Amino acid sequence: MATNTEYLKKNRFKDAYDVIVVGGGVGGLSGALHAAKAGKSVLLLEQHNLPGGFATSFVRGEYEWEATVHEIFCIDYPNRPGPTRIMLDELGVDWEMLRVPENYSIILPEEGIDCMVPTSIQGAIDTIEAAAPGNKKELTRYFKVCQQFYEGINYFNDTVNNGTKPSIKTMVTKYPYLLRYANKTVAEVDKDFKFTDRCKDILYAYWCYLGPALDEETMVQWAYALYGYIDTGAYVPAHRSYDFVLSLVDAIRKAGGQVEMNCRVDKIHVKNGRIQGVSLYDGTFIKTHYIMSNTAAENVYHNLIEPKSEVPEFSIKKTNAMVNSCSAITLYVGLNKEAKEIGIDRYDYFIGTTMDTAKIHDDWYTLNPTEFVSAICLDNAVPGATGKGKCQLSITGLLMGEEWKKVTPENYFKIKDRMAKELLDMWTYGTGIDLTPYIEEVEMVTPETWSRYASAYQGQVFGYEMSPWNSLLTRNLAAKEEQKKEIHGLFYVGGPSNIGHGYGGSLKSGAQVIEKIEEEMEEDK
Repeated sequence: MATNTEYLKKNRFKDAYDVIVVGGGVGGLSGALHAAKAGKSVLLLEQHNLPGGFATSFVRGEYEWEATVHEIFCIDYPNRPGPTRIMLDELGVDWEMLRVPENYSIILPEEGIDCMVPTSIQGAIDTIEAAAPGNKKELTRYFKVCQQFYEGINYFNDTVNNGTKPSIKTMVTKYPYLLRYANKTVAEVDKDFKFTDRCKDILYAYWCYLGPALDEETMVQWAYALYGYIDTGAYVPAHRSYDFVLSLVDAIRKAGGQVEMNCRVDKIHVKNGRIQGVSLYDGTFIKTHYIMSNTAAENVYHNLIEPKSEVPEFSIKKTNAMVNSCSAITLYVGLNKEAKEIGIDRYDYFIGTTMDTAKIHDDWYTLNPTEFVSAICLDNAVPGATGKGKCQLSITGLLMGEEWKKVTPENYFKIKDRMAKELLDMWTYGTGIDLTPYIEEVEMVTPETWSRYASAYQGQVFGYEMSPWNSLLTRNLAAKEEQKKEIHGLFYVGGPSNIGHGYGGSLKSGAQVIEKIEEEMEEDK
């Protein structure tokens, strides 16, 4: 007589699937949805009891905080839809997001800067010019360069996803600045523009959302993000990120895909360089020849591939060559008054003691990372999000997760409490608003939290840093040749993918990867 466990194994899974997705973050959900829409039998396996990965919310007392989703771009209005809106609509996702009222605010008290930049290219130019006179001509030229990056990369991605090659003639005639600056850093391109220091302090505020300092950040990633955010606007889920995540899960299931929680993948089985299937922690083996991994390459190659001898030398060298992105410390504060009553009148704040991004980035390799922080008040984007008479604020600083190894059980709470106070002090330093009389609930998270909750390698919240040698374009141009040296049938979605980190990139990664899988399937026939 079959045991209950054997019965569940037999009735929960098919013997084999065209594609298995390991990890149910936004990238994994996108990959599963694109695979299901392409007519593949697809199984998504998530170790947690909830899908979404970092795209989640949590409750403390009467407060439900948005964990990590700050902004998603490339959505825009229905009458001029951005790439993300078009994709979600074509996939049949029932989604609802709200447009953030302003684009960003930058506060640098030492420089006397307190500037709120609107969502509009001309509006941004005029606003920055008003705060830093004498830069309008150069700003206009700079945003035209960024526009070519934004439109050129969308064209590049569209052709790649459609299985065709970008036209050299089109690239040369329509996007010459993209070709000219594609392998440059933001700092290198900056030398071609006569910006004042004050102008640069305001213009480059978004840098920390991407990872590297400006002397290492690729212009490809920066220009696409800057233009995309300011031209198409920033959006947040209307009912927390978990609502958006569930809409993706629902769309997967409606398209015939399978999503399973509490299913931790123990091993990815490989034979003669080809994927054979996965086994779960309860011993269940499920056959497939194609895997989309939403977990970091370090986890895949060091912990999941079985046997270890099947891990290609190339894969190890490539992974070791890439720089892991930063992790984060975040202080979540529940306040017993509405935002406007306290004086919190914006959604997105960047606050710094300096805009020397190289110095700030170097400080991420210490346990003193709070010279530059971002703060988000969800209630100023989603009215009433926290409830009547209340509001919520999150304050985030970045640091490298490897630094957290210096934290021991003995000094953990001391360091955590110090960092929480420093984040709160940075908020007061930038805004002049003392939050302590209004605080009802507080939660503090560290790289330890991100690592434990999402199994994020070193607690990293982005993918790998995108320097010029490892930029979006470089990754995609090299992808076909590199794939020949990888395990056949293994692909990455989300942060570890060729598109890179961010919720917009994670959503797009599924479209790119299913095209590559279909190519391999065709070759394997």
